[in-house]
Amino acid sequence: SEPGFTFVKILIKKLFGEGDTTFRLSMSILHSLPVILVMRYYSSDYITSIFLFVMTNFYTAWMMNGLRQFLAAVLIFAATPLLLKKKYIPLFAIILAASTIHSSAVLMIPVSIIVQGKAWNKRTVMFILGSLVLMFICSNSLGFFDSAIESAGFNYSISSARDGGDDGTSFLRVLVNSVPTIICFVFRKQLDTENRVINICVNMSVITTGLYLISMVTSGILIGRLPGYTDMYNFILLPYLIKNVFGEQDSKTVNTIMVVMYIIYYFYQSHVVSALF
Repeated sequence: SEPGFTFVKILIKKLFGEGDTTFRLSMSILHSLPVILVMRYYSSDYITSIFLFVMTNFYTAWMMNGLRQFLAAVLIFAATPLLLKKKYIPLFAIILAASTIHSSAVLMIPVSIIVQGKAWNKRTVMFILGSLVLMFICSNSLGFFDSAIESAGFNYSISSARDGGDDGTSFLRVLVNSVPTIICFVFRKQLDTENRVINICVNMSVITTGLYLISMVTSGILIGRLPGYTDMYNFILLPYLIKNVFGEQDSKTVNTIMVVMYIIYYFYQSHVVSALF
């Protein structure tokens, strides 16, 4: 049903053959290169950004488990320069191309407009408030989301959710992914609001938190997958915050604490995943 992904599969098979290993290796390269290149160019601490990408289990939860949707996500992530320059026509063209791989990608059309402007602008504040309202409205039923998401490639996931296999995104995951947003809010007066990269990353972080809050009380299978389009900007944002918001001595302490806590989180998540299989 997603012709873009069919095209990618045919292209890989025509160029490299039909072996499973070849296909998975090709997909891994397609997944990894945009992440590596964008973070290498925009992150103030590239090594820490990649560390966060690994320690949050993005490579298992997305590169392996959400293979098709993550391909759409990294295609849009690679268009970050267009997002920063507000070149909407080519940006929307890329988003629409990504939607042929996974139709949930169209979410990024309104998001790419919402995140423009300085950090904590009215659009993102209204989004987070709207998310809190939706938490209460939708906390007792998934029905509100079914018609909107059933056509976005989640038909099997919807069946699983209805059969009782989905009790929402875990509180711990929501908390961990909300840390950059919390730091940004507490130290919002110390942010460099003239830095377009940081403004975009902060606003993406706020939207990520909003989506996770909704998924915590609705559906981790359905809504909990949508932050994959915005969450990667946290890996650029958090190293910046640690370096620039805290003093020189405090930043070293905070960085050490961050490393330890994310390692603990990684092994906890890995244990949970192992238990499932």
